[in-house]
Amino acid sequence: MRTRSFVLLALLASSCTFLDEGPQPYYPGSGAPSVSGLDVTSEQGNIGGGVVVVQGSGFGADPAKVVVLFGDKNAEIRSVSDTSVEVVVPAGPVTCGPVNVTVATESGYDVAEAAYTYVSGPTYTDGDADGPSIYDQESAYLVLQNYRYTVLGESWIGLTGVDGHAEFLEFLYPRYHTPNLTQVSAGDQGRTDEWVVQVPGQVSYINGLEDLRLRVSGIDVYNAENEGRTECVDATTLEPANCDASNAISYDLAHLEMCEEAWLDPRDRSVYRAEWPVDEDFFDWHGGAITVSIPDVDFADGSHEVTITLPEQMIVYGTEGFDSVTDWTGGGNIGQFTACFDDEEDANDETDLDDIALRWEWEPNLVSIPVDGEAGPVVDVQTYVRFNLTVMTLGWIGGESYPVRATLVVPDDHAYDEETGRSSVEMPVSVLYQFPTVDLGFGGGTPGRPTYSDPTDPRWAYMFVNADRITEYRIATDREAGIGLRGDLVVAYSTGDFGLFAFDHPLEQGSCGDCLDGDGDGWIDRDDPDCDRDYRSDGSDPVEDGLTHGLFTCNDQLDNDDDGLVDSEDPDCESGDEDESNCDDGLDNDDDGWTDELDGECIEGGLELGEDSWGCTDGLDNDGDGWIDIGDPDCATGADQEVGVGTTACNDGIDNDDHGDVDARDPYCARSRYGAWTVAEAPEMSGECTNGLDDDEDGYTDENDPDCETGSFNNENRSSYSSAEPVVPQCYDGLDNDEDEAMDAADPGCWTPGGTPDGFLDDEAAAD
Repeated sequence: MRTRSFVLLALLASSCTFLDEGPQPYYPGSGAPSVSGLDVTSEQGNIGGGVVVVQGSGFGADPAKVVVLFGDKNAEIRSVSDTSVEVVVPAGPVTCGPVNVTVATESGYDVAEAAYTYVSGPTYTDGDADGPSIYDQESAYLVLQNYRYTVLGESWIGLTGVDGHAEFLEFLYPRYHTPNLTQVSAGDQGRTDEWVVQVPGQVSYINGLEDLRLRVSGIDVYNAENEGRTECVDATTLEPANCDASNAISYDLAHLEMCEEAWLDPRDRSVYRAEWPVDEDFFDWHGGAITVSIPDVDFADGSHEVTITLPEQMIVYGTEGFDSVTDWTGGGNIGQFTACFDDEEDANDETDLDDIALRWEWEPNLVSIPVDGEAGPVVDVQTYVRFNLTVMTLGWIGGESYPVRATLVVPDDHAYDEETGRSSVEMPVSVLYQFPTVDLGFGGGTPGRPTYSDPTDPRWAYMFVNADRITEYRIATDREAGIGLRGDLVVAYSTGDFGLFAFDHPLEQGSCGDCLDGDGDGWIDRDDPDCDRDYRSDGSDPVEDGLTHGLFTCNDQLDNDDDGLVDSEDPDCESGDEDESNCDDGLDNDDDGWTDELDGECIEGGLELGEDSWGCTDGLDNDGDGWIDIGDPDCATGADQEVGVGTTACNDGIDNDDHGDVDARDPYCARSRYGAWTVAEAPEMSGECTNGLDDDEDGYTDENDPDCETGSFNNENRSSYSSAEPVVPQCYDGLDNDEDEAMDAADPGCWTPGGTPDGFLDDEAAAD
């Protein structure tokens, strides 16, 4: 730092009295300011716009009496205190590089030498981020873009995107690339290996070079794979057309012509874009070779064209954090991020800053890309992958802006998994949470959602998500011939995917949408009963503040079942609006035949432990009707006492259907393994069971055939009644039970007093 006496000319000219008195401090005890440092010391590019705090002392308190210079340009003063000045950084020099930062008051000034750097971009070389740069001798940069327009691997939309840009300069300027290196101005950082967040997002577009651009006559990209293919479009509508039509324009699909056009200024004619209005692929899916021809440029081998090998097209898969993806056939896609993010390895379900918010996967390129070296014009090649999230706000007030951008640049084989064959990158919550709420504005007037009709709502915006595999080729030129390029041509082939995503920032959604357990009961947001409007008797808005705290034993912070586990930690609690016990799990935990609310122990608010003491759980036929516990019609719940003979036909002690089998001995009553499955002793029969015939020739007819009470009640079919039934009377069991050499219907013991065989009788020896 160096300090000198300094008087602002504006102040000198403002008051003769002031001049007569000589320089005076504008507040007591002040001296010349002192700069100790900046909280941000650099930016990518040179467009400025970032907010920086200059730290030090002696700055005063009046923004009108402080000047801050970055190099020779004034910074906009936002606020001042005695120890800090908050400023908006001005645009930097065309060539970028470090600049001095000067803080001046009426008492003097202090210069922080080379305190802020406008970075033209860190170098990127495979395996060595600090090694020689492929851009060192760059004076021209050509971009070829190839996108699949998918939803990050989820679905296909449209055909291969084809676009191209070019920039030629009359001087060497490493890393001066065209504004759109991806579908959205994504900046142009070199290898970062970690997420770089820019607030606001910087666009690597350098002002002041309009007169330094170099015009060339045209660029042609040739793909031999498309040789012989043509497509036609209507000259007016650019819709597909018959090539024989008078107004049809024919496109040779083997050639991609890049035409010069205006970019930001009508006078600027040095940007070239590809003309490709046909719904066809230009680039081959698996890579291959293309030839770039530029008539005005002589390459190192003396020709005007160079052949380069392209890598495989990149397919990107969003494997974590992406949700609610919707196809948008207009040439892009729309998606929504997951509401909350949580690492499954964490001990809690809350979203922590170190949790993984988003994860992408892709297969690294397997195509070998040759380099000519000294033998030809392709001097060097490098491949890297860039992920870029950019918020672009839209509105009538202020127009477009890029408040936040996050970028990650890594090698193509980053975090490669041999088992899956994929590389991957992850974005932690700490990075994503630096983005604001972004609403795509398609709510159509939905309450609480922004719309384009409200120009003051900052939530109406897009979040562009780009994933690009960029392969750059350094092409040596003959700098003495032709148009006389001052340096190399860098050709960039960019392939990947992009989409538009909405983001409801959890910390902007209130306590019931912040992905945190606000009241410590283990339940988060919508899983917490406190956040359910239906449970709020006062009609207030759901807030995770404990207004209904303890409404359920699964959110009362108590160990209600004495198992050492509380609320969400207890496996008995699958949600917050349940009871912390095994009385809500749908299981008969003590195997007494009673489940959950029907078990007497649960009725009294306890647990299914098998310590019941009721007549309906003791394993005895307490009232002697042949039914036990849950099988007795007297037992509606496990807490009942097994008494009440006569409540139904199946436990009244009477042979209601006159078949000689009473209550529990009647097969119609005993079809359930638990006991009485009905309250009647005889079904309503039809068909074979009422026709007066022995249809299955087992000796029994209609109502005297047990098949008519155990099957479909309209068929006499012996197969429907077997030893698997709960009750099998002796007269229908296929045995000679009394050893009188007569069995079932042939045994007089199985006949009624009137001599009619009855299969329901249970004592073959009765007539002996």
